[in-house]
Amino acid sequence: MKDPLSINELAHKKLNGTISEEENRLLEEWYQSEASNSDADWTREIPEEKLQKEMFDKIMQRVDSYESAKSRKTKAKHIIRRFTEVAAILIFVVGGYWIYTERQKAESIAQVEQKQDILPGTEDAILRIGNNKEINLSKVSDGRIVDNGKTSVDKKSGLLSYAAANSSVNDMVEIHEIITKRGNQYHLELSDGTKVWMNSASSLKFPERFNSDKRIVELEGEAYFEVAHNASKPFLVKVDGTVVRVLGTHFNISAYKDEKEIKTTLLEGSVQVSKDENDVIIKPGEQAIVQNFKKEPIQVNQADLACTMAWKDGFFEFDGVQLPVILRQLSRWYDVDFELKEFSTKETYGGRISKNLKLSKVLELLEINNVSFESNGDNFIVRIKE
Repeated sequence: MKDPLSINELAHKKLNGTISEEENRLLEEWYQSEASNSDADWTREIPEEKLQKEMFDKIMQRVDSYESAKSRKTKAKHIIRRFTEVAAILIFVVGGYWIYTERQKAESIAQVEQKQDILPGTEDAILRIGNNKEINLSKVSDGRIVDNGKTSVDKKSGLLSYAAANSSVNDMVEIHEIITKRGNQYHLELSDGTKVWMNSASSLKFPERFNSDKRIVELEGEAYFEVAHNASKPFLVKVDGTVVRVLGTHFNISAYKDEKEIKTTLLEGSVQVSKDENDVIIKPGEQAIVQNFKKEPIQVNQADLACTMAWKDGFFEFDGVQLPVILRQLSRWYDVDFELKEFSTKETYGGRISKNLKLSKVLELLEINNVSFESNGDNFIVRIKE
């Protein structure tokens, strides 16, 4: 009886008074099983009848919004449910069981809504040319923003496009850098036709045009690449001592300095990942993991492509991650800081939620899972509810 659609149907019948004795028995068995197996205290000074109805209400409010439900096991044995983009509803999961809390929304969430709410991130970036020129891309109109006779740069609807004229290998080449602050993303096309999607709090350094035998760029943060094929000019991404070498392929690199790992995930083609004396070649669907703060061999695992690419598709998606990982992603997208007072390393979370929601709605959804947020000026104090 763990199918949420079946539970939803029985919950409807219970509240409508049309449930049979057998169906009522099944529903109560499911309810008691969830109560006894979860870490939540279902009987905390609340009459059972009221608690049951609250639980049924929550099931109806959320499961009614399912377009489909798909479950899968992870090492933490938690269940992930995919929701429609329109509903943009998230039920977090801990240790394999739904955890609902009988508490009302925290006062801190009400405070966020009463004040000016924090909006989701936007398409914006800063273009740095050489050492002495910066262009805030949100401040300039669409059209040609750079033309030096050798390279032209056009901006249109959140896309920056580079085009190179015929030039000699001896011509001087300027280094450009595109920077997305917290709360921003951007998309660009390099002079060779390679397409790059930049996640928030990231930067990419690259030559205005590629006129050497290698196409070399430097990344900090996260970006997805669709590299234009050129067998005579390999494409290299340098990330803090790690080098990803490709000819033409689609891949994602996550290399934030506040994360423990640099992750290269391959969707198409083949890439070589190198760090110190270690080299690995990964295939589509695989992920190479380089440790940021300690010297270990490069790991190669099967990738969760849905989770890896969710940011580019406009979602947060988590699968068996701890709370600090979630907060760091929210911090980058909403440009806010979180101070986590305590958390359990045994608890892992999974879920999918639209990045188009305001922050107050996201925090409300997180509070379903016994996490509380207290507004403290420009940041939030985060605690686990007892």
